[in-house]
Amino acid sequence: MKIIKYKKISNNKYKIYFDNSSLVLYENVILKYNLLFKKEIDEDLLKEINKDNYKESIYDISIKYIDVRMRSKKELEKYLINKKYEKKDIDDTINKLLEKNILNDDLFCKSYIIDKFNLTNKGLDKIKNELINLGIDEKIIYKYLSLVDNDLILNKLNKIIGKQLKINSKFPINKIKNKIINSCINLGYKYEDIINVLENCKINSYSNIENDYNKLLNKYKNKYDCYKLQNIIKRKKLELEQLETKKQERDEKVEILKRAIEEAKTEEEADEVNKSIEDLEKDFPDDLDEKIEDIKEEITEINKQLEDIENKYNKQKDNEENEKGERGKNMTNVNKLQTREALKTGTYYERADVKEFYEGVKNIRALNGGELLIPEIVINRIMDIVGDYSTLYNLVDKARIGGKGRIILD
Repeated sequence: MKIIKYKKISNNKYKIYFDNSSLVLYENVILKYNLLFKKEIDEDLLKEINKDNYKESIYDISIKYIDVRMRSKKELEKYLINKKYEKKDIDDTINKLLEKNILNDDLFCKSYIIDKFNLTNKGLDKIKNELINLGIDEKIIYKYLSLVDNDLILNKLNKIIGKQLKINSKFPINKIKNKIINSCINLGYKYEDIINVLENCKINSYSNIENDYNKLLNKYKNKYDCYKLQNIIKRKKLELEQLETKKQERDEKVEILKRAIEEAKTEEEADEVNKSIEDLEKDFPDDLDEKIEDIKEEITEINKQLEDIENKYNKQKDNEENEKGERGKNMTNVNKLQTREALKTGTYYERADVKEFYEGVKNIRALNGGELLIPEIVINRIMDIVGDYSTLYNLVDKARIGGKGRIILD
């Protein structure tokens, strides 16, 4: 085959034109066979060239894969296997890369730990597990993990926990701690270090435990009763199904034996059928029908209980809505004269809206708007007090103080 010309098609590839065909070769293959100075090649040489060119293609694709980021030996091997290359060719390529120090598990491990520790939230345990999965020898891993300063680990953990405390401040304190501990363990930090950092942190929780408890109680108390009863019904229905299957089996056998007695021609045959009937009675309990009826009654009773709970729950919801409506009515259409009359008779302090308001004031340290609605009757009471004291304002000795103060409501 006569070589006509060469044409460069990429950084390390050339297309060689022959008198009747063409071939793309890697630069290293061209140099190895000194093709630039040859005008012709025979078929045997062409086979050798193609064989080396194939190996060079594996080497080239490996270099490109490593160029993206450093790779471990196992990682590259898995990549080439997925590309369907032969095992021997893969081994030759990896050995070549190891000889040139392009593939180096020791250097890879060191760089991986530095990058993951400094650029991610991952702890040393998680980094160690990732390196083991990448095929790095544990001795190499421990050699470089031991170089990480423990103070750096605690500082990093302190920053992570600080962010977690802000994010989870709406939860109760115990829940905040558990969430942070689980999160940090999943990131690869040691339990002792997490506890050590947490003990030195101030944990602020804006959760009202009593309110949280009441919300959960109201949400699940009726559902739990229903859930329990529904489970009982499921078990009873399964038991009923098993008994009815037995009953059907018994009835079928009884029918067969009845026909056998009618068809018996001799006393021996009749005795044999009677013995089968006795055996049948032993296999099936006498009170089978009675048990089936009892279970049906139990299921009916439980269904009735479920219905009662549902009705009770709906009634409770209706009552709560009616109470809200009544409170809304009580908070309107109350004038100052009615307020004063209520104070004289003592009914002012018995009103549901007044009690609810004062209870709310006790439990709220600061108002941001919308948390507490002041009833009309309380506004009238405040206006009366302001009116009483404003006429005496000039006669009162006043002392101005700095900082925050509280208004005490009667």
